[in-house]
Amino acid sequence: MITHQHDRASRSAPFIAAFLLGATSLVACDKKPAETPPPTATTATAPTNPATPPATPADPATPAAPAPPPAPAKDFGTCEVTVTRGASEITDTSKGGLMTIGTEYWLSDEEIRKTIELTTRDPAAREARLNAEIKTYLLQLNCGGRNAKAMLSPADGTTKAMMPMGPGKYVVKAMAEPGQLTGMFSLGTESAFIDGTGTFEVTAWDHDHFAGRFDIPTQSNGEKIQFRGNFDLKCHTMSCGK
Repeated sequence: MITHQHDRASRSAPFIAAFLLGATSLVACDKKPAETPPPTATTATAPTNPATPPATPADPATPAAPAPPPAPAKDFGTCEVTVTRGASEITDTSKGGLMTIGTEYWLSDEEIRKTIELTTRDPAAREARLNAEIKTYLLQLNCGGRNAKAMLSPADGTTKAMMPMGPGKYVVKAMAEPGQLTGMFSLGTESAFIDGTGTFEVTAWDHDHFAGRFDIPTQSNGEKIQFRGNFDLKCHTMSCGK
């Protein structure tokens, strides 16, 4: 059973806030077509002067230019997880972006402030978060998809000095201590739990890029299951490259 976890609402709050900041609402209203009034009687009009030439028909309308093709979707990289269970192996991949990678290192002060305002109602709690060293989340990695998924984050008490932006190697444990990572793992609807000590290596981490790998032993109902992953992700916030 995993301990030393951040509160779920606190962990997912920045993701929710980002959706709220960028969301648009579309409201569709069905309306009945206006009924055509019945024809009314009119008085007879004088016949057209036969000497008047018929009106010249208008030129046909110029056809509208074709719509431009849609812009290609931005590539934010991928995170792939491979699960070895006995003789079987499952691989699942998630695309980079808001729901795969999150880190306060990629947020500006203004983005952090708006995130806290959207996710913290109590004024005292909001002020405390604004004054904390880590105001939202240091790192959250959700790798994989429905078939296999690994969700990793630092243990409570981890500071920026313990996990600076840059290459580094970290321990992954169920009972993680500050400076280490812990996580949750799944295969479809089945959960797996860390069983032993895993490794998490960051090979690149700057304002544009986050890359590395992990190798973590888990178990489910006593059966050993190994989770291995590779990630190569790009920054997706308004502050990328700054």
